[in-house]
Amino acid sequence: KIWDAGTGACLRTLKGHNSSVISVIFSPDGRRLASSSLDKTIKIWDAATGTCLQTLNVDRPITRFSFDPITNSRVSTDLGVQNLDLPSVIDTLLSEASLRDVSRYGYGISADGLWIEKDKKGLLWLPPDYRPLSSAVAGSTVAIGCRSGRVLVMQFS
Repeated sequence: KIWDAGTGACLRTLKGHNSSVISVIFSPDGRRLASSSLDKTIKIWDAATGTCLQTLNVDRPITRFSFDPITNSRVSTDLGVQNLDLPSVIDTLLSEASLRDVSRYGYGISADGLWIEKDKKGLLWLPPDYRPLSSAVAGSTVAIGCRSGRVLVMQFS
């Protein structure tokens, strides 16, 4: 739901996920909204109309992600950076895309959690004790939260 913070009125309800929504963010310009769900999708919404612009199918629920602060045309997740190739004119309510098909580049964690990847290619294999329960990626820095309680931060050049 999108609420008016001043009046407390519900402006619109966004429907489309098949399970609980676990994270929601606005783009820096406020024109788009992204939501992720236990149904293993990220949906990109037009914040003004409530129209779903694109659905990204992912291999696992994504809890932390962000829009590119300048163009709003990319979403950064622990899987890497995904371009939002939204058509200039949307003829249908929903545009389906898989992260395997959407342009993805930069550093990230493989969908199975076995590798740190660069440009979708295995870069560093992670032994079982170092596989992520959670992870974060910022540029060429990868942080991994492990089952042991350790947090690993790796900077690649």
